[in-house]
Amino acid sequence: MTVEELDTNIKKKQAEIRELVAARNAAKYENLKPKVGKYYQNKFTKDKYMFIDFISKDTFRPFGYIVTYKEMHIACMDDPADWVEIPKQEFEIAFNSEVDRLRKEMKL
Repeated sequence: MTVEELDTNIKKKQAEIRELVAARNAAKYENLKPKVGKYYQNKFTKDKYMFIDFISKDTFRPFGYIVTYKEMHIACMDDPADWVEIPKQEFEIAFNSEVDRLRKEMKL
């Protein structure tokens, strides 16, 4: 085989591996991935979040826009197993208490 033929074979195998990894990630995260518009709490930090949307519809990693009760930012739920869905009211209580704290701090 020539170097060019080997390079072509390598590229084909790399493409197959990428497809397999994507399929594996899809299967792994399908049940764990956050749902748009739902509320979550980290089991360890107890931070509460509202998951807004995935940054990329093509990715199965749960990168997304998240509103914490303190700010809006882009974040990744590194390990979806660390997150539990919570009722909207729990998030709203945390959010409203943070707003009240800021109002007092700013003397509004």
